[in-house]
Amino acid sequence: MKFITDQLGSVRLVVNSQTGEVKQQIAYDAWGNILSDTNPGFQPFGFAGGLYDKDTGLVRFGARDYDPQIGRWTAKDPIGFNGGDSNVYGYVGNDPENWVDASGLAPGDIFPSRDAAARDAGKFAKGFPMQRIEYGGWIFQVAGGYSYNFTKGTPLNVPREKLEALKKKCPSSPTDIWHVHPDDGNEFQHELSQQDKAYAKEHGVPIYLITPNEKLIAYDPISKASRSAR
Repeated sequence: MKFITDQLGSVRLVVNSQTGEVKQQIAYDAWGNILSDTNPGFQPFGFAGGLYDKDTGLVRFGARDYDPQIGRWTAKDPIGFNGGDSNVYGYVGNDPENWVDASGLAPGDIFPSRDAAARDAGKFAKGFPMQRIEYGGWIFQVAGGYSYNFTKGTPLNVPREKLEALKKKCPSSPTDIWHVHPDDGNEFQHELSQQDKAYAKEHGVPIYLITPNEKLIAYDPISKASRSAR
């Protein structure tokens, strides 16, 4: 079967790859309510790539369930207002046509390790429809673990001035830099560039790269060693 999705990752068509027969066609409104479904329950994926529960109408995104009827999460953000939204049940800043939260987590949430924070940052960035843009930010220690912030860059990089401004907003000294490379055919899309490494050296902290194929690479400017992170 071949799944055809829209810019948010919502399954729109399921096609038999052998015969070309359309097995399922789904239409949604802006908030993910199903307007029509030619084959209910045929497969589990639904709005924005989440797992659809046909019995409850909820969509599972990793840590939380989303209710498209009210446009809200069914559970509050695990760290409350520290998640960056005054509405702890709010879904993607009330902009579901342009944002996706594939993990149910977001910048501001707490993770057990720096690697875990970097991996979620990559998933969060990949939730944006515009996949030819770099995103990046800082990882920092908080009570109970690690968290991260983010900013939007350009097709070439995350501008220095944006990262510097974001660094000043960290509640503690950053432990790492993170960024994603877009899938644009660039020779460095699957590896750290010399500019990436130089920026890490300048700030004296490791840098993470999340590649287009979701590989997580960490580089330590002190030892000059790279590793595949988990």
